[in-house]
This record gives sequence, structure tokens and C-alpha cells, in this order.
Amino acid sequence: MVVVSGGTHTPAWTWPSPRREPPLPPTHLLRRDRLAAPTPRSRAALRGHGTVVVVTGLVGAGKSTLLSSWTADLRAAGVGVGWASLQDEDDDPVVLQDLVLGALHDALPASVRQGLGQPDAVSEEADSAADERDLTRQVADAVRSAGAPIWLMLDDVQVIQSDRAVLALDRLLQWSPPNLHIVMAARSDPRISLGRLRLQERLLEIRDAELRLDEDETAQLLAAERLDLSAEHVHRLWELTEGWMASVALAAMTLRSGRDVEGVLDGFGSDGGLWFLIEEVLHELPDETHTFLLDTCLPERLSSEMAELLSGRDDAGQLLHHLADTNSLVSVFGAEERSYRYHTLLRGYLVARLADLSGQRSRSQHLRIARFLHARGNDAEALDHAISSRDRATLFTLLHDGGLRLLLEGQHAVVDRAIGHLLEGLRDEQPRRRFLHVLAAIIALDSGDVPRAEAHLEAAGGREQASAAAAAPSAVAPVQLDRLLAATWLYRDRLRGELDPAVVDAVLSSASRPGAVGGAGQSDLRSFEHVTAGISLLWLGRFDEAVSVLESVLVDADVRGHDFVVMTCAAALSTAHTALGTFAEMRQWAQYAIDYATPRRWAASPRLLPAYVCAAGAAHDSFDAERAAGLIGLAEAILESRGALLDVPTGASGVVVAPEVVRSVRAVRSFIDFDGAAGNPAEQRHIVRARHDEVLALASGRFSPTLVAFEIAEHLRMTLSCGEIDLAKASLELAERQLGPCGEISVLAAQLAVRLDREEEARHLLHGVLARPESVSVIHLRVVGLLLEATLAQRNGQPTVAHEALLRGLAIASRLGSVRLVLEVAPEVFELLVEGRGRFGAEEDFVAHVIESALTAAALHEPGHRYAVSRGAAAAPVLTPRELSLLQDLPSMLTVPELARARAVSPNTVKTQLRSLFAKLGAGNRREAVAAGRREGLI
Repeated sequence: MVVVSGGTHTPAWTWPSPRREPPLPPTHLLRRDRLAAPTPRSRAALRGHGTVVVVTGLVGAGKSTLLSSWTADLRAAGVGVGWASLQDEDDDPVVLQDLVLGALHDALPASVRQGLGQPDAVSEEADSAADERDLTRQVADAVRSAGAPIWLMLDDVQVIQSDRAVLALDRLLQWSPPNLHIVMAARSDPRISLGRLRLQERLLEIRDAELRLDEDETAQLLAAERLDLSAEHVHRLWELTEGWMASVALAAMTLRSGRDVEGVLDGFGSDGGLWFLIEEVLHELPDETHTFLLDTCLPERLSSEMAELLSGRDDAGQLLHHLADTNSLVSVFGAEERSYRYHTLLRGYLVARLADLSGQRSRSQHLRIARFLHARGNDAEALDHAISSRDRATLFTLLHDGGLRLLLEGQHAVVDRAIGHLLEGLRDEQPRRRFLHVLAAIIALDSGDVPRAEAHLEAAGGREQASAAAAAPSAVAPVQLDRLLAATWLYRDRLRGELDPAVVDAVLSSASRPGAVGGAGQSDLRSFEHVTAGISLLWLGRFDEAVSVLESVLVDADVRGHDFVVMTCAAALSTAHTALGTFAEMRQWAQYAIDYATPRRWAASPRLLPAYVCAAGAAHDSFDAERAAGLIGLAEAILESRGALLDVPTGASGVVVAPEVVRSVRAVRSFIDFDGAAGNPAEQRHIVRARHDEVLALASGRFSPTLVAFEIAEHLRMTLSCGEIDLAKASLELAERQLGPCGEISVLAAQLAVRLDREEEARHLLHGVLARPESVSVIHLRVVGLLLEATLAQRNGQPTVAHEALLRGLAIASRLGSVRLVLEVAPEVFELLVEGRGRFGAEEDFVAHVIESALTAAALHEPGHRYAVSRGAAAAPVLTPRELSLLQDLPSMLTVPELARARAVSPNTVKTQLRSLFAKLGAGNRREAVAAGRREGLI
């Protein structure tokens, strides 16, 4: 579902995924009582923790089968179980979190999970907007509220190796409520804090030795396969296989074919086991079944219909079902639309065997698979098989008809491989080469490798060809190659900061030309033109026009499955709404883009940078320092990354994105670092001075007035806050040169005048602005102007005027969700907020949140924080009426039970109120609380 302004969306982690479906247990499952489904550890429960089970063993040790059987048994008993099969891409904490949240969502009762991910799922009493975005906390609360045990099965955890992903897994174990129990299967010990789990008595460990079959279990498995072996033969087989599940299963399959037991055992011992057994299993199968396996081994997952095509057998579905029932090396997935998968060991052997027997046969099967998948719309996988088929005609046809669409969907890696394969040997047909070079340029631009893109663009015809295309469409026709080239050059110009408004308008006109209506390729081309031109409009300052184009493209892209375009538009829209001052929409689009990108493995895409910047800025404004730092850190990691960001081998030493985006990342980082250094004036001055040179670069004239006003306003705030008046004056002079006479300049100049106690000058500057608020287009500076008016009125002994101006400013600030903006204008604003509590009407809750945020910040940075030093009598501790009444009774020396009876509450309630009262007063006991209350004039 797509978010539109004012709407909601369903998080991607709630969507169905085959990786959250456990493989079905084998028909002849060996029941091992000693490895029955685990139960919560009582000692862990006493400590308030859930149980953690770690299962480790070699490939083929039966880990997945064991977890699958546990899942089936627990679900049969009515227990909620979630499953997650991990893959290499999950070694990214953001992708990992999405998979885990989805698995937990599956495990929850329907009544609990129904509201997850929707805004109304968050308590109205949430401490901050950040809590609404904290999906992990939502799921943790939902698991806790479920009450009953919830089990989470994580298979193949050995793929989690990066420090950040390991940290995410450790955090999962830390925040998990006591009714959440986690099972992890891996080939070796996962990189989590096993020692801590042992100390907490939470850990149950099942090692490779325990997974191995003992002699009795080996006999049971053979009996289940209807094999009547002597005790001597069972013992010998058990010794040869060392109880390894895969080897025993393969031996059973071989023996079931009627082979001589002694011959099988002798061959196993001499040839080393596993490969011998696979060969023996296949050798003893009927020739037609052996042939069937070879013909159908190339797809990772196999449907009955595809198996019929590849094998030529009408009974292919029945044969697959039989193999899954009787062969532990074939797994079945899905209850209704079944698909099948050959065990990795078996498939690897078959693929290698097929290539050895006949390379032509293997390529022919790849080609048939490619055509089968293409006919069903799965062009990405079709392209992969077409590459393996080495059929250049089919490969080019797939790229020609669907290459651009695959890029719009985000399938960059497979398109890049196909292009590389074709360009190696394409020596004729210049239009084909040009088309391939344009696609290669788009891939390079999407991954931020502009030099590589420029080389491809020159090979495709250069700038002159693009200019001609923008003026009049070429007849090269099937995909309107020249139009595609023109739009790609515009994309390059945006990243280089060299936009020409005429070229932007020409590309928009080309996309909207009535004659451009055509088939699927034409629709893909128009989408690419629109999104490229729409984002360019942002950097030309044409924000309303950009929003109109981008929202239209996004809706169309969602219908067509152009997922990469959806993410790109959502990220760009967050920037547009920032510039327009519609911050609620900004936060919504930024979070939507991030949520949309994560499960698709695009969390590191340069296209997502605007969303990270906007979300980080919003978190910073809301005093959510940890989230702000994390988001801007992700943005910086993208800018500093080396190599491909979309699984494409670019060879780039770093990414190139629009200069405005780079500036925004660095600016937000400086804001976060500056406020994180509160209480350390020397560090703050160092940050401001280092930032000042970058601010002066705004004089280049390359940047929009909105960006200039925003950056200078924030820099002025920081310079004034740490006493760098000369830098503040230089910043104001720069703003005057770049922006000229405007409302923004009046507000900035008034802010400097207030800081220098030139109050009459400040009133004069604000007079015109307050009379005509629309003269200030940067909306957060309107708030600054109103808060400055409140400050001046307070200093002038006009409390009514001050309160009215403050109320008008709060009405805008609360809509923006900007806590920090309210607190950073002048110390008097905080004092006015405290004094006026109870008189802010609809903004009362927002005011309470602002005050609490300020006091929390002060507590973190005592004694040097600005709110700490400004807390005089006017800023006394904010107590609830009940806390104030309780404080006033403390000198009476009434006992806690007596205080409780006087209030008709329980003693525990009084104790809770006392703890809160002591914390707010900074008191350690009753006597200190009374003394603090008298100092503050509360008693």
C-alpha cells in the first residue's frame, strides 16, 4: 500500500515472505525424544528473561529439520512460533530487523498483531514521536502483551558476521520480554554474547555431537525406511557415518534401492562417504528419475509446471511429490501453491554433473527456463538464466523489452551482468551498443559512480545526441533511445550540480508529449523521464511543481511494480516537504521511504539519502539524539562507501550525489554534534568554527535560496549559542548577499540583535515581518520571529503580549513537531513555558513535552547545560498537583500509610509518587525533599 499525504501504510515486514515459512518436516521424520521441542527454562523466567536455544552443527547435521519439527510440534500445541531463514543480505542490521519483526508478527495472535505498524498502535501517552517510529519497541510490547510464550526460530545464523548486525542480534536478546524465547541454528557459534546468556541462566546449547545420531537412532531411521539390517551392519554404518544425519539418510536411500549392504559399506569407507553416497543414490534410481533430476536441477525453486516443461513429463508434479515424500534431499514449500527445492548438496552435484555431461544440454535448459519465466513476468530471474544460456539474441531481447523496467524495479545487478556479457562480443549494430551503454550509465548513476556513467554516456553518443533528442524525438524507435539518452544526461547533470532549467523542461515536455503513448517500454521511459525531471525541479526550487510530478509518478510506479522508483520518489518528497515547511508530511515520506527500502536491500542506496537526512533532522528536532545520530551515520556511510551499493561492480572510490544532498548530510551532522556537546563550550566552538568555512561556500550561488536560508539560520543559532558573535555577524552578512531583502533576513538580524541586547532594533526588524508572516517563506523562521517577539515582550514587562506571541509560535511549532526550535531562540522562552503551564489550551501537551525534553537534556549535561543554569524561581521543578500536595504534607511527619489513608490511595501509590517527587527535586530522602521544596518556594 502506498502512502499519500495524510495516509498510512502497512510496514513491509508484515507482508508474506517465503523466508518466513519453515520447510515441511520429512514424511518419515525420526522422532528423537532427547531432542524434543524445548520448554522455557525456569531459572531464566525467575530472572525475568526468556530462554535462548543455540543449535550448532555441520552442513547436513539436521539443524533445519530439527527446528522445523519443533515448529510443527509447538504450533500443534497452540504455541505462537515465528520462523526466519537467514541469507547473506541479512548481515545488514536494518534488513535483519525487518525479517525478525516479520517473523515475530507471524507468531503473534491475530488480536495482538492487527494494529502493528499503524499509528494508532502506539499509545497516546507515548513520550515522543520517536516512540511511534520505534517498530522494535512496538513488537516487544505486543509480544509482552500476548502473555503466552512466543518462540522465534532463526535458521542459518552463521551469516550474521558484521559488527553492526551482531549488535542488532544482541539487542534483540536484550530487549526481548520474558515470554519471548529464541532458537538459533548455525554452523558454528553465533557471534553473540554467549557468556552473558550463560550467566543469566538463559542458554540451552545443542552441539554437533548431540545432533549426531546414536546407534539406536541410526537403527530407528533405517527401520523407518523399511530397511532390515543386522545389528552388525547398523553398527558399522553408524561408525562410518559417525552419526552424521545427511550421510545416514543418503546411505538409507542407497540401500533402499536393493544394493548389497556389504558393497555399500565398503564403498562408503573407501571413497570418503558423501559424494560416493550421492552417486550411489542417483545410480540406483530408475534411469527416468535420474534424467528427471538432471533436467530439473537448474532452478533454485521448482514448480510442477516448470518441471513439466523441462522434463517433458506430464507426471512431473506427481514425481516431485513422491521424491519429497521419500527423499530427505527434496523439500516442499507451501500448502496450496507448492514449490520444491533440491538440497544444496544434491543440486550442486546435479548441476556440475549436467555441465560435465553436456554443456549444450545445460545451456538449452537455461534458455527454456528463461523463456518460461519471461512469459510469466519474472524477467529478473529470466535474465539470469538467459546469461547462463549464452543465447545472445534472447539476452538482448529481454534487455531491450524489459531492461529499463528492471532498473525501475531495482534489479540492477542482473541487468549489469547481462550488459557486461553482451558488450564483450557486440561488434556490430551501433544502436544496440548505444542502448546498452545508456542502461549501463543509469546503473552507474544509481550507485553514485558518475565517472563511470560519463564514460558510458559518451560511448552512447555524447551530449550532442542528447541535446538533439530533447528538441525532437528520434525515430530509432522501439525504446526511443535518444529520449532515454537525454534523460540520463539530465540525471548526470543533477548529480554534478549543473542543472539547466531549459533541459529539465525539455525532458518533462518529452515525457508528456501525446505522441509518446505506447507499449510497456514507452511507459517505462516516461516514468524514468518524469522521476528524473521531478527530482531536478527540487534543486531548481520549484517545489510545488516537483511534488505534483513526483506524487503522480509514485502512484503510477506502485501500480506497475517499479519499486525502485517508489522509494526514490518517497525520499525526494521528504525533501520537497521540508522545503515547503509541511513537516508532518516530510516525516511521513522519509519514514515510508526507509521502511520501503529496507526489505528490498536498498538501505545503502544513494537514492535513499534524502530520506535519511530528513528523518535525522526530524529526530534531532525532537530531541531523539540516538535515532538522529544513527540515521545520519547511515547517510555518511553511503557517502563514504567504496564499491557497489546495489550489488553492482562500479569500482568507484566513493559515491557522487547531488551537491545539495552532500551539504545536507554534513549540515545535519554538525547540528547533531553541536547539541551533543552541550555543556562543553570549547567543543561547541570547535564544531562551529569547522563548520563556518562550509557555510561560506554557499556564496557560490549554486544552491537554492531555501537551502541557503536553512543552513545559515541553523549556523547562526549555533554561533550565538556558544558566543561566536563575529561568526554570527559574518553569517548574517552572507545571508544578506545571497538572499537580498526578505523576511528571512529580518528574522535572522533580529535574532542577532536580541542576543546583543539591542532590543529596539530587534522590535523594528520584526515589526514588518509579524504584520506580514507570508513574507517569511521558510516556515521555521516564522516560529523564530514569533518567539523573539515573546522574548522582547517578556523583557519589556508585557506578559500578556508575550503569552499571545508564544501561543502563536507554539501553534506552528507543534504542527512541525520541532521541540528544539522552541527551546533554542532565547532562555526566556523556556521560562515562559514553565510560567504559563495550564494556559496553552490545545498546545498544552506539546508544551509539557517541550519542558520535559529540556529538563531531560539538562539532567544529561549538568551543571553546564543552558537549561540547568537558567532554572531559577521562574523555572522551578514541574510537579503535578498530587506531587505538590504530597510535598506540602511531608513536614507533618505523617507515615506513608497515614499519607495514603488521607488520600484514599494505597501505600504503594504514595511510594510511587514519592519516588517521582524525589527525582524531580534531586532529593535522596524525605528531609532533602522538604529542604528543596522550601528553597524553591513550594512549601
